[in-house]
Parts: sequence; structure tokens; C-alpha cells
Amino acid sequence: MENKAHDPYAWIDRQIQYWQQKSREASEAADIEAFNHAERELANYQAMRKIKY
Repeated sequence: MENKAHDPYAWIDRQIQYWQQKSREASEAADIEAFNHAERELANYQAMRKIKY
């Protein structure tokens, strides 16, 4: 049985999906502070995705 808790890429992908959704929600609500926060988080996780584990 494979333990997903030890797969950093799966976790990072879930975080990317989460922050993409938060970015969309903030954009639709015209909440610039929340949008900027979501975009920063998204950029961080996308950068993490490029790291070789």
C-alpha cells in the first residue's frame, strides 16, 4: 500500500489546486488583498514543484 503522506509532489499539487481556487474566488469578489496573497502562495508552490525530491 502506497503512503501518499510521503509524496511531496502530490501534496504540492493539492496546495496548487487550493490556491488556484482561492485566487479565483478573490478575483470574483474583487478582493485585491486576498487575490495578492493567493497569487504569492501559488507562485511559491509552483516554484516548489520544480524542486527535485
